[in-house]
Amino acid sequence: MSEPVWMATTNVVFVEPDGTQVPGSIRISRPEPVSDDEAQCSYNLDPITPARAIRGVDELQALLLALRMCGAELALFARRGGRIEYPSEDDGTPGGTWDPAATFGAFFQAP
Repeated sequence: MSEPVWMATTNVVFVEPDGTQVPGSIRISRPEPVSDDEAQCSYNLDPITPARAIRGVDELQALLLALRMCGAELALFARRGGRIEYPSEDDGTPGGTWDPAATFGAFFQAP
């Protein structure tokens, strides 16, 4: 398989339960067919999880499953006491809290 082509990315700061701040990004790839009856879509919560490819019966299902898994991973991170923030502005102004539920809606649920 080829490397994913990231179609959507947002830069964030993952704040671990102990307060450690880790700059990172949340990425979703463009879904791509892998056979006549299967497609895959990747997601990545860099650097807290490696890129993972999710397969579905077509590109739409693969995309929706990748979004669901990405939301579930974020919900698990939050359940463990982590939080997500926007990066600081260039002038040092804090970026503020990033609300994954506002972005992922019903997909922001731990399994």
